[in-house]
Amino acid sequence: SLESIVSMSYGRLKTELFSRFWSIPENRLWKWKINALNAMKNSGRPEYEPAVKAAAELDASPEVRRMAEWVTAQISKGSL
Repeated sequence: SLESIVSMSYGRLKTELFSRFWSIPENRLWKWKINALNAMKNSGRPEYEPAVKAAAELDASPEVRRMAEWVTAQISKGSL
């Protein structure tokens, strides 16, 4: 699920996704989370809000935190 990808550790992302989908380089595994956050935003489903907020606060990647903050701002504007 999208929530699973966003909350997954980078070690698990490497094990679960990189071995099967090598199109995103190992040093850019954070892109999986960016893509999942974008899909959450585009879906318009409010139940994604807790996962998005957790990513904004807790993710190790600054790119993911920035994207999650942007998605959170869209939620607060009612754009989700």
